[in-house]
Amino acid sequence: MLGTSTQGNGVVGQTSNSYPNNTNLQGGYGVIGASTNNSSYNNGVLGMSPGGVGVGGVSTNGPGVMGTSTNMMGVNANSPYIALEAVSQGRSDSIGAFVIGDFEGVVAEAPAGTGTYPLILADQTAKVLDFTNRNGDLFVHGTINSFVRVRNGNTVVSYAATSASPTVEDTGSGQLINGTAIVSLDPTFAQSIDQRQVYHVMLTPDGDTRGLYVASKGPEGFVVREVQGGHGSLSFDYHIYAATLDHGTQRMLMMTPAQASLFVPHVKTVAKDALKLHLKLPRIVHLP
Repeated sequence: MLGTSTQGNGVVGQTSNSYPNNTNLQGGYGVIGASTNNSSYNNGVLGMSPGGVGVGGVSTNGPGVMGTSTNMMGVNANSPYIALEAVSQGRSDSIGAFVIGDFEGVVAEAPAGTGTYPLILADQTAKVLDFTNRNGDLFVHGTINSFVRVRNGNTVVSYAATSASPTVEDTGSGQLINGTAIVSLDPTFAQSIDQRQVYHVMLTPDGDTRGLYVASKGPEGFVVREVQGGHGSLSFDYHIYAATLDHGTQRMLMMTPAQASLFVPHVKTVAKDALKLHLKLPRIVHLP
Protein backbone atom coordinates (compact mmCIF):
# COMPACT_ATOMS: atom_id res chain seq x y z
CA MET A 1 0.00 0.00 0.00
CA LEU A 2 1.38 3.39 -1.03
CA GLY A 3 -0.17 6.63 0.11
CA THR A 4 0.94 10.02 -1.19
CA SER A 5 -0.48 13.47 -0.64
CA THR A 6 0.52 17.04 -1.43
CA GLN A 7 -1.98 18.65 0.96
CA GLY A 8 -4.48 16.16 2.37
CA ASN A 9 -4.22 12.59 3.65
CA GLY A 10 -2.46 9.88 1.70
CA VAL A 11 -4.19 7.04 3.55
CA VAL A 12 -6.75 7.12 6.35
CA GLY A 13 -7.79 3.84 7.96
CA GLN A 14 -10.47 3.30 10.60
CA THR A 15 -11.65 0.33 12.60
CA SER A 16 -14.54 -0.45 14.94
CA ASN A 17 -12.41 -3.06 16.77
CA SER A 18 -13.43 -6.03 14.65
CA TYR A 19 -10.90 -8.87 14.43
CA PRO A 20 -9.13 -9.46 11.11
CA ASN A 21 -9.02 -12.85 9.46
CA ASN A 22 -5.30 -13.21 10.12
CA THR A 23 -5.11 -14.84 13.55
CA ASN A 24 -1.54 -13.59 13.97
CA LEU A 25 -2.87 -10.03 14.14
CA GLN A 26 -5.17 -9.98 17.14
CA GLY A 27 -7.17 -6.80 17.61
CA GLY A 28 -8.72 -4.12 15.45
CA TYR A 29 -6.57 -2.22 12.95
CA GLY A 30 -7.39 0.81 10.83
CA VAL A 31 -4.68 -0.13 8.32
CA ILE A 32 -2.75 -3.38 7.91
CA GLY A 33 0.14 -3.41 5.45
CA ALA A 34 2.02 -6.58 4.58
CA SER A 35 4.72 -7.51 2.08
CA THR A 36 5.50 -11.17 1.33
CA ASN A 37 8.74 -10.38 -0.51
CA ASN A 38 11.54 -10.90 2.01
CA SER A 39 13.55 -7.85 1.01
CA SER A 40 14.52 -4.70 2.89
CA TYR A 41 13.33 -2.68 -0.13
CA ASN A 42 9.70 -3.86 0.15
CA ASN A 43 7.38 -2.05 2.54
CA GLY A 44 4.10 -3.16 4.03
CA VAL A 45 3.11 0.47 4.48
CA LEU A 46 4.87 3.49 3.06
CA GLY A 47 3.73 7.04 3.75
CA MET A 48 5.24 10.08 2.05
CA SER A 49 4.55 13.78 2.41
CA PRO A 50 6.51 16.78 1.04
CA GLY A 51 5.81 18.91 4.08
CA GLY A 52 3.41 17.21 6.46
CA VAL A 53 3.25 13.82 8.16
CA GLY A 54 4.21 10.75 6.13
CA VAL A 55 2.49 8.32 8.48
CA GLY A 56 0.44 9.48 11.46
CA GLY A 57 -1.08 7.33 14.16
CA VAL A 58 -3.65 8.55 16.69
CA SER A 59 -5.20 6.56 19.51
CA THR A 60 -7.25 7.50 22.57
CA ASN A 61 -6.43 4.42 24.64
CA GLY A 62 -3.84 2.31 22.81
CA PRO A 63 -0.54 2.95 21.02
CA GLY A 64 -0.66 5.58 18.30
CA VAL A 65 1.85 3.61 16.22
CA MET A 66 3.14 0.12 16.95
CA GLY A 67 5.87 -1.67 15.02
CA THR A 68 6.71 -5.36 15.45
CA SER A 69 9.33 -7.44 13.65
CA THR A 70 10.61 -10.99 14.17
CA ASN A 71 13.99 -10.49 12.46
CA MET A 72 14.59 -6.75 12.02
CA MET A 73 13.66 -3.45 13.67
CA GLY A 74 10.12 -2.88 14.83
CA VAL A 75 10.38 0.73 13.67
CA ASN A 76 13.17 2.06 11.45
CA ALA A 77 13.28 5.86 11.32
CA ASN A 78 15.69 7.81 9.12
CA SER A 79 15.64 11.57 8.59
CA PRO A 80 18.14 14.39 7.98
CA TYR A 81 16.30 16.37 10.68
CA ILE A 82 14.48 14.34 13.34
CA ALA A 83 14.32 10.61 12.69
CA LEU A 84 11.73 9.73 15.31
CA GLU A 85 9.45 11.93 17.36
CA ALA A 86 7.04 10.44 19.88
CA VAL A 87 4.60 12.54 21.90
CA SER A 88 2.13 11.44 24.55
CA GLN A 89 -0.33 13.88 26.05
CA GLY A 90 -3.23 14.10 28.45
CA ARG A 91 -1.88 12.18 31.46
CA SER A 92 0.73 12.95 34.08
CA ASP A 93 2.17 9.43 33.73
CA SER A 94 2.19 9.39 29.93
CA ILE A 95 5.11 7.85 28.04
CA GLY A 96 6.32 9.29 24.76
CA ALA A 97 8.04 6.10 23.59
CA PHE A 98 8.25 2.63 25.12
CA VAL A 99 10.84 0.29 23.60
CA ILE A 100 11.32 -3.43 24.28
CA GLY A 101 14.10 -5.52 22.77
CA ASP A 102 15.04 -9.13 23.51
CA PHE A 103 18.69 -8.20 22.98
CA GLU A 104 19.04 -4.42 22.59
CA GLY A 105 16.34 -2.04 23.71
CA VAL A 106 17.59 1.17 22.11
CA VAL A 107 20.54 1.71 19.75
CA ALA A 108 21.37 5.35 19.02
CA GLU A 109 23.89 6.20 16.30
CA ALA A 110 25.29 9.44 14.89
CA PRO A 111 27.73 10.07 12.02
CA ALA A 112 31.39 10.28 12.97
CA GLY A 113 32.80 13.79 13.09
CA THR A 114 32.87 16.94 15.15
CA GLY A 115 29.54 18.19 16.41
CA THR A 116 27.64 14.89 16.30
CA TYR A 117 25.79 13.41 19.25
CA PRO A 118 24.34 9.89 19.38
CA LEU A 119 22.25 10.77 22.43
CA ILE A 120 20.78 14.05 23.70
CA LEU A 121 18.18 14.26 26.49
CA ALA A 122 16.24 17.50 26.87
CA ASP A 123 13.08 18.79 28.51
CA GLN A 124 10.09 20.24 26.65
CA THR A 125 11.61 23.72 26.71
CA ALA A 126 14.60 22.40 24.70
CA LYS A 127 16.95 22.69 27.68
CA VAL A 128 19.62 20.02 27.30
CA LEU A 129 19.82 17.86 30.43
CA ASP A 130 22.67 15.58 29.36
CA PHE A 131 24.29 14.34 26.17
CA THR A 132 26.90 11.96 24.80
CA ASN A 133 29.29 13.19 22.11
CA ARG A 134 30.99 11.22 19.33
CA ASN A 135 33.92 10.34 21.63
CA GLY A 136 31.63 8.68 24.16
CA ASP A 137 32.08 11.51 26.68
CA LEU A 138 29.01 11.96 28.89
CA PHE A 139 28.03 15.46 30.01
CA VAL A 140 25.29 15.98 32.59
CA HIS A 141 23.54 18.89 34.30
CA GLY A 142 23.22 17.86 37.92
CA THR A 143 24.67 15.05 40.00
CA ILE A 144 25.41 11.41 39.15
CA ASN A 145 23.54 9.27 41.67
CA SER A 146 23.57 5.57 42.51
CA PHE A 147 21.22 3.32 44.47
CA VAL A 148 23.13 1.35 47.12
CA ARG A 149 21.66 -1.50 49.16
CA VAL A 150 22.45 -1.45 52.87
CA ARG A 151 22.55 -4.30 55.37
CA ASN A 152 19.15 -3.64 56.95
CA GLY A 153 17.47 -4.17 53.56
CA ASN A 154 16.91 -0.49 52.83
CA THR A 155 18.31 1.47 49.91
CA VAL A 156 20.26 4.71 50.06
CA VAL A 157 21.25 7.17 47.36
CA SER A 158 24.97 7.89 46.96
CA TYR A 159 26.64 10.56 44.86
CA ALA A 160 29.62 10.36 42.53
CA ALA A 161 32.55 12.63 43.31
CA THR A 162 33.85 15.03 40.66
CA SER A 163 37.41 16.12 39.96
CA ALA A 164 39.14 19.07 38.32
CA SER A 165 40.87 16.64 35.92
CA PRO A 166 40.20 13.11 34.60
CA THR A 167 41.77 10.72 37.12
CA VAL A 168 41.82 7.05 38.02
CA GLU A 169 42.42 6.04 41.62
CA ASP A 170 43.64 3.00 43.55
CA THR A 171 44.02 2.13 47.22
CA GLY A 172 46.01 -0.46 49.12
CA SER A 173 48.20 -1.24 52.11
CA GLY A 174 51.96 -1.67 52.53
CA GLN A 175 54.42 -2.81 55.18
CA LEU A 176 57.29 -0.69 56.39
CA ILE A 177 60.26 -2.84 57.47
CA ASN A 178 63.26 -1.18 59.12
CA GLY A 179 62.08 2.19 57.84
CA THR A 180 61.56 1.27 54.16
CA ALA A 181 58.77 -0.19 51.98
CA ILE A 182 58.57 -0.83 48.22
CA VAL A 183 55.03 -0.78 46.82
CA SER A 184 54.31 -2.16 43.35
CA LEU A 185 51.50 -0.69 41.28
CA ASP A 186 48.80 -3.04 40.13
CA PRO A 187 49.84 -3.96 36.55
CA THR A 188 46.39 -3.21 35.12
CA PHE A 189 46.23 0.10 36.96
CA ALA A 190 49.72 1.01 35.73
CA GLN A 191 48.61 0.41 32.12
CA SER A 192 45.58 2.68 32.52
CA ILE A 193 47.36 5.82 33.71
CA ASP A 194 49.22 8.51 31.78
CA GLN A 195 52.87 7.85 32.65
CA ARG A 196 53.85 11.25 31.25
CA GLN A 197 52.18 12.84 34.27
CA VAL A 198 53.29 12.41 37.89
CA TYR A 199 50.85 10.43 40.00
CA HIS A 200 50.12 11.39 43.61
CA VAL A 201 50.29 9.13 46.67
CA MET A 202 48.58 9.87 50.00
CA LEU A 203 49.97 7.90 52.99
CA THR A 204 48.25 7.00 56.27
CA PRO A 205 50.37 5.15 58.88
CA ASP A 206 48.64 2.44 60.92
CA GLY A 207 50.94 2.86 63.94
CA ASP A 208 53.18 5.20 65.89
CA THR A 209 55.86 6.72 63.68
CA ARG A 210 57.90 9.86 63.21
CA GLY A 211 56.19 10.23 59.85
CA LEU A 212 56.22 8.69 56.37
CA TYR A 213 57.09 10.12 52.97
CA VAL A 214 57.31 8.94 49.36
CA ALA A 215 61.01 8.73 48.57
CA SER A 216 60.64 7.98 44.85
CA LYS A 217 58.05 7.10 42.19
CA GLY A 218 58.37 5.05 39.04
CA PRO A 219 56.15 3.52 36.34
CA GLU A 220 55.96 0.25 38.26
CA GLY A 221 55.74 1.45 41.87
CA PHE A 222 56.99 3.77 44.61
CA VAL A 223 59.24 3.71 47.69
CA VAL A 224 58.06 4.78 51.17
CA ARG A 225 60.46 5.73 53.99
CA GLU A 226 60.18 6.91 57.56
CA VAL A 227 61.24 10.51 58.04
CA GLN A 228 64.50 11.58 59.67
CA GLY A 229 66.15 8.25 58.94
CA GLY A 230 63.74 6.29 61.12
CA HIS A 231 63.88 2.48 61.20
CA GLY A 232 60.32 1.69 62.27
CA SER A 233 58.35 -1.36 61.14
CA LEU A 234 54.62 -0.84 60.72
CA SER A 235 51.81 -1.11 58.19
CA PHE A 236 50.34 1.84 56.29
CA ASP A 237 47.55 2.59 53.83
CA TYR A 238 47.91 4.50 50.59
CA HIS A 239 45.65 6.19 48.03
CA ILE A 240 46.90 6.92 44.51
CA TYR A 241 45.53 9.63 42.19
CA ALA A 242 46.72 9.36 38.58
CA ALA A 243 45.79 10.97 35.27
CA THR A 244 43.90 8.69 32.91
CA LEU A 245 45.61 7.60 29.72
CA ASP A 246 45.54 10.26 26.95
CA HIS A 247 43.84 12.79 29.26
CA GLY A 248 46.78 13.95 31.35
CA THR A 249 46.64 17.58 30.24
CA GLN A 250 42.89 18.09 30.63
CA ARG A 251 41.74 20.44 33.37
CA MET A 252 38.47 21.96 34.53
CA LEU A 253 37.23 24.33 31.81
CA MET A 254 35.82 27.73 32.67
CA MET A 255 33.17 28.90 30.19
CA THR A 256 31.14 32.06 29.94
CA PRO A 257 27.38 31.64 29.32
CA ALA A 258 28.01 32.36 25.63
CA GLN A 259 30.79 29.76 25.41
CA ALA A 260 28.69 27.19 27.25
CA SER A 261 25.85 27.81 24.80
CA LEU A 262 28.19 26.96 21.91
CA PHE A 263 29.58 23.91 23.71
CA VAL A 264 26.21 22.30 24.51
CA PRO A 265 24.26 20.90 21.52
CA HIS A 266 21.08 22.73 20.60
CA VAL A 267 17.71 21.07 20.13
CA LYS A 268 14.49 22.61 18.94
CA THR A 269 11.36 22.56 21.06
CA VAL A 270 10.41 19.25 19.49
CA ALA A 271 7.50 18.75 21.85
CA LYS A 272 5.83 21.94 20.59
CA ASP A 273 6.59 21.01 16.99
CA ALA A 274 5.18 17.55 17.60
CA LEU A 275 2.01 19.07 19.03
CA LYS A 276 1.52 21.03 15.81
CA LEU A 277 2.00 17.86 13.77
CA HIS A 278 -0.36 16.01 16.09
CA LEU A 279 -3.10 18.55 15.46
CA LYS A 280 -2.71 18.10 11.72
CA LEU A 281 -3.37 14.38 11.85
CA PRO A 282 -6.75 13.15 10.55
CA ARG A 283 -9.62 13.35 13.01
CA ILE A 284 -10.69 9.86 14.03
CA VAL A 285 -14.45 9.28 14.03
CA HIS A 286 -16.42 6.21 15.06
CA LEU A 287 -17.72 3.99 12.28
CA PRO A 288 -21.49 3.43 12.17
